[in-house]
Amino acid sequence: MKGSSLINDLTPENRDNKHHFIRDHVNKKELELIFVDTKNQLADIFTKPLVEDHFNFIEEKLYIIQNPCKGLKEEESLFIRMFLKHS
Repeated sequence: MKGSSLINDLTPENRDNKHHFIRDHVNKKELELIFVDTKNQLADIFTKPLVEDHFNFIEEKLYIIQNPCKGLKEEESLFIRMFLKHS
């Protein structure tokens, strides 16, 4: 089975409707489309294997941290853990 994408799975009528929906919102200035080159596709970190340098680049852009409480006092660490648990 060939790989598929949401756009490829749509009927021509549905594809046209989605195109017009997006175009209308762009024309109303409610939506802005911005080109993102391959190097800066941050979703790649979740969808494909990456060489270490590129993984680290994306990880930094997403502000992924190993342990948000590292180096904090116990009471500060407890506050952050409680905040993360309830957010």
